[in-house]
Amino acid sequence: MSTKPPKALIVDDEPSDLEALHQALTGAGYEVVTANDGKNAVDIFQAHGGEFDLLVTDVAMLPMNGCDLAAELVRLQPNLRVVFVSAYTGAQAFRYKGHPIASFAFLQKPLRPDTLLSNVRELLTPGKDTLDGPEATEKPKEA
Repeated sequence: MSTKPPKALIVDDEPSDLEALHQALTGAGYEVVTANDGKNAVDIFQAHGGEFDLLVTDVAMLPMNGCDLAAELVRLQPNLRVVFVSAYTGAQAFRYKGHPIASFAFLQKPLRPDTLLSNVRELLTPGKDTLDGPEATEKPKEA
């Protein structure tokens, strides 16, 4: 009996970052779907019936930033786990309007594939809501 691999939606408007995230997760056996912006990601999410375990999203994107995207998708699927990635740190990283996202991590770009994978595995662990430690935080550190 085989176990279905976790399904991830990766969203980044930078093609090289999108490809690197895709390669890291597919190489580890995850089922991955990609989008190059937030609006496209919402359409893909709905087309797949919201059947995703994980959202990995860049924070700084237009026209919909990663925080607003995550809030919208978590509203549609409350148990969705979220990994925010950004080259920015501190307050400029999060343009977040207070929508509760219970299960998330924040990773700063550039990031190593093994850092991404270890944080994703821990976040997808049943009963685990947020990550702490030097590589992932509930809230971004001030610059």
